[in-house]
Amino acid sequence: VIDRTFLPIAGRGANAITVNGTLPAPLLRFREGQEVELRVTNRLAECASIHWHGILLPNDMDGVPGVTFKGIDPGETFIYRFPLRQY
Repeated sequence: VIDRTFLPIAGRGANAITVNGTLPAPLLRFREGQEVELRVTNRLAECASIHWHGILLPNDMDGVPGVTFKGIDPGETFIYRFPLRQY
């Protein structure tokens, strides 16, 4: 779930964009050859997406909403699905 969560930062509080309530987002581990399937719900008031680092994946599963990826509209759930081509 992509959402805003109030977090204590440097002795103060701030609303941060989080994934499953954490910042940074949770670490995900897969094995090469697996089919990755992740359901992501956007609870923000604006379009959002997940930008992946360190893995090879189809262009339409990554990127900037409206450029290489439609984006996830507020209140919607998107299923990321792609084969993991490297570990």
